[in-house]
Amino acid sequence: MNTHKLVALFSLVLSCVVSTPSLAQFIPPPPPDPGEPGGRPEGGGGRGDCKNYEGVVPIVPVVRTSDQKTTRWGYTANDRPSVWFYFPRGIEAGLQLEWVLRDRSDRRIYRNIQRSSQVAPGVVAFRLPNDAPSLVLGQSYRWALVVNCNKTVDAPMIFRGTMRRVNVPAAIAAQIGSAKNPVDRAAIYARNQLWHDAVTTLAQSNDPAIAQAWRNLMRDGGLK
Repeated sequence: MNTHKLVALFSLVLSCVVSTPSLAQFIPPPPPDPGEPGGRPEGGGGRGDCKNYEGVVPIVPVVRTSDQKTTRWGYTANDRPSVWFYFPRGIEAGLQLEWVLRDRSDRRIYRNIQRSSQVAPGVVAFRLPNDAPSLVLGQSYRWALVVNCNKTVDAPMIFRGTMRRVNVPAAIAAQIGSAKNPVDRAAIYARNQLWHDAVTTLAQSNDPAIAQAWRNLMRDGGLK
C-alpha cells in the first residue's frame, strides 16, 4: 500500500494531558451555495460485514446550506489536500476502499480503488496524489469515500463532502512560513478558515503537545 494514498498516523483518542498553547478558534467559511456540488447524505451498508465501520466519521464540519441541505464542507489552500477520517475500530486487511473526487460539473477527476492493509484504530488520511490533476483555485470539488465492507450485498458505506481550494494572501502565507511549531501553524490555518490544512498540520505532527490543540479544533468544528 502506498503511504501517500492511505496513511494511519496516530490515534484520535489521545490519553496524554500536557501543557500546550491553545489553538486559535477555527473560523468557519461561509456555507456553500445551493448550486455547489455535494449535499447528498452519508450512509448505506449498515448491516452484516459493515458493522465495524458504522462509527466511521469524516473529520470535516457539517454545514447547512441556504436551501436547508447539509454537507461536510471545508476550505484548503493545498492543490492536493488530504481528507481525514476517524476509524474507531481500525481497518481490516483486504477491505476494498474507493476514493473519488469530482469537479463542479460532476466530472470525475480522480478515482482510486485499493485493498487496504490492516490499520489500527485512529485517524486515516485520503489524499489526492501527485499524479492526479491538482485542484484549481476558486473551484469546489465533491469527494467520496466508498467502503465496500458488505461482501454479500451491494450496499457499501459512502461518506461524502465538498471542499474548495482558496487563495492565501501573501501576508498570511508569510505567517504560515514563519510559524515556530505545528500548533502555531495550525492556528494560522484555523483562523483563516482553512480547515483541511489545520487538521493535516496537527495530524502529521508527532509532538504529543498537540493533544489539546487537536481537541480544540475538533470542538470548534462541531466534531467533539
